[in-house]
Amino acid sequence: AAVAGARALRASRVIQPTDRVAAILTGHVLKDPGIVERMHGAGGLIEAPNRPVTIDPTLEAISAVIDG
Repeated sequence: AAVAGARALRASRVIQPTDRVAAILTGHVLKDPGIVERMHGAGGLIEAPNRPVTIDPTLEAISAVIDG
């Protein structure tokens, strides 16, 4: 909400391009899991995405992915 509020204030010109703004983020990305999919999925929004992988639901499979 902090970033969304800052963006809305910028769009309404309350915040000017030369203003310095601090936004306190108290939540976590789990509130918007769609952003994780958009960032890391095909055509991701970031330069070095971590593509989702499908694995078996076992500790061994998790360890194999983490260890490479």
